[in-house]
Amino acid sequence: MFVLLSLALTSPVEACSMAFVGDPIGSPRSGAVTPGFAVRPEGVFLNLSIQGPDGENVPFEQDELGQYLLPEDLPAGTYTLFGGWGDGPGLEVEVSEQPPEYWLVPDQDLVLSDVQWEQAWVSEWLTASCMEIRRRKHTLETLTFEVPASQQNGWAMRIEDSSTGSVFWVGLDEEERSVDFTQDLERDGSLERGERCIQTGLYDPQGELQSEGEVVCQARENLQGCSSSGNSPALLGGFLGLLGLMGLRRRGAGRSVES
Repeated sequence: MFVLLSLALTSPVEACSMAFVGDPIGSPRSGAVTPGFAVRPEGVFLNLSIQGPDGENVPFEQDELGQYLLPEDLPAGTYTLFGGWGDGPGLEVEVSEQPPEYWLVPDQDLVLSDVQWEQAWVSEWLTASCMEIRRRKHTLETLTFEVPASQQNGWAMRIEDSSTGSVFWVGLDEEERSVDFTQDLERDGSLERGERCIQTGLYDPQGELQSEGEVVCQARENLQGCSSSGNSPALLGGFLGLLGLMGLRRRGAGRSVES
């Protein structure tokens, strides 16, 4: 009864976020990590919990960039990272005794290789029970990036589009790969037609910035579609829809993707 009453009195943002499944962990991957390592989501949100070698809960801090930072005095052993709200499988990492003598900085840059636009229905409002209402067509922009490889576990790229304020993380694997990122260009009620300006940052396994890419701005000159929402603001639904859309999808053979 208390839970039902709480949901009834809770705002739609809070109620629906209770059931929202967080984005998967972008980095680190399974394998060896160092004390004080950083955890990043593949999208914009992650409900993270960490268990130590003896099943104990491990405290951590989140910085202003959204990285989850583990203690620098973390004892060596096997740790399990859980992301999301369900009881899904965890990601196991092996914490070493000490950091390596030096970081092997990836020597290639991240490259924007393709841009696509499409229109799709997006809910601009959700009820407290998470029922979708006021669904309207929005213009979605999908960016495809070629991501460099890394010789060490835990490196990550932070990508920001200043024209929309969208930010997301992508972890670096042992091999190069392609990732897709889809953002809603009409989540504030008006179509974003300005230049797309991408800023990138390369972060080491412990969350420190190692290098920044040059800000690259490109015109959205081939942008198609227009808003069907007039000047009305896209409130909660647009926000939650954006959270779902901003997850990274690894591209496999052809155009298939892997969550």
